[in-house]
Order: sequence, then C-alpha cells, then structure tokens
Amino acid sequence: INELAESGIVKGVAPSVFEPDSGITNAQFLAMVVRTAGIGEKQYRGGLNDVSAEDWFAASVQAALDNGLLDRMIADGGFKPNECITREDMSYLAVKAYELKKGEKAAGKDISFADSGRISESKKEYVGKALGLNLIDGYPDGSFMPLNGASRAEAVKIVKVLMDTIK
Repeated sequence: INELAESGIVKGVAPSVFEPDSGITNAQFLAMVVRTAGIGEKQYRGGLNDVSAEDWFAASVQAALDNGLLDRMIADGGFKPNECITREDMSYLAVKAYELKKGEKAAGKDISFADSGRISESKKEYVGKALGLNLIDGYPDGSFMPLNGASRAEAVKIVKVLMDTIK
C-alpha cells in the first residue's frame, strides 16, 4: 500500500487512513487503473449522464473512454461512478488496461468456480484473463463472487500485480 501511495496511484480515504476493508467505487478503482497504466488523464468532454466535468474522477473517465476501457461498463448512458465496483468489473478494467499497455491480448485461464454461472457473459473472458495474469483469485470456499462489491484491499492487490505486470 505504501509503495502505491508514494507513487500517487492509491490514495487513502483521508491523510494516512486507508481503510482496507471498506468498499471501493467504480470511480476510485478506475482512477487507480488509469494512473497505474499511465494513460494520462484528460479533460472530460461529456457523454455520460452521471459524470460531470467537475467530478474529481472526470479526467480518469475521459482517459478510459478515449482508450476503450469502459466499453462494457456503461449501461443506460452512465458509468455509475459512486457504486461499489464488482469483482468482475475490476477484472475487466485491469485486463483492458493490461492489454492496452502491452499491446497484446492476455492469455485466459479456465474458470471453474462454484458460482461461475453468476459471471456476466460479457465479462467471462476478462475474468479468465485476470485469473491467467494472477490479478485476482477466487475464495477458499471455491467461489468467485463476481457481483460482490470489492474491498479496497482487493483493489490494491490487483493494482499492484497490474503495475508489476505492465512494467
């Protein structure tokens, strides 16, 4: 956490307060991924019904839009920036950033969790790739819990592995 905080990738909920067990929003995770991938934040040009140019995360959203990172995360004209990010959406964003930076498709891994059927069809490929890149794991009980909200600690683990993988 300290290494990522010192590099400006991860920010706490307050100075010197991280709260690893708290949830992380779509906007917070996206900002971490954009900073990790180094794709450069850009002035928000609009287009989503739940993001305004004044939002702290607007520049990260624009960078993600410009680079195709949000294609499968936009629904009903919005990004839902303040909702807790799901484990399958974290997998999707991290893999998209990896593929963008590396200029190649990630290799996938078979998905064999007890709840694999709960993974959205549009995200299955990315969950498999995230597993193949060791970005994310299942739980000891054999589940993946794709639609569960992720913790800040889970998010930081993914971002750290992503950072090490795209160097």
